[in-house]
Amino acid sequence: GKGKGKETLNQSVDVSIPKKWNWSKIEGTGTVPEPRYGHSLLPLFSSGQLLLLGGSDQVSFSSELFTFSYEHNEWTLETTNIPTDDADNATFPKRHFHTAVLFKEEMYIFGGKSNGYFDDLWK
Repeated sequence: GKGKGKETLNQSVDVSIPKKWNWSKIEGTGTVPEPRYGHSLLPLFSSGQLLLLGGSDQVSFSSELFTFSYEHNEWTLETTNIPTDDADNATFPKRHFHTAVLFKEEMYIFGGKSNGYFDDLWK
């Protein structure tokens, strides 16, 4: 509510929500990723692709990088070991539960977990 010198903070906003969601399962071809969790999946709009990085299958951690083509419904395994310019890590450390964003068509990864927790930032 309003009081002396106070403004209302709990204003309502009308949002239009579709009455019916319609999900369609996509049967991808190519090198389909194994079941996993804790991965990241980001849209790369400029090339009509999704980028899938890392994750875990409950046995091991992954640094695999897959792309998925919207146009062809096709998965491609781009690499299993992403090279780095870091003297301590010749390849990108395997991980799951990281955070990933795309900024100016570059993927940024922060943190995550494998045998310990990461506090690193990569692009």
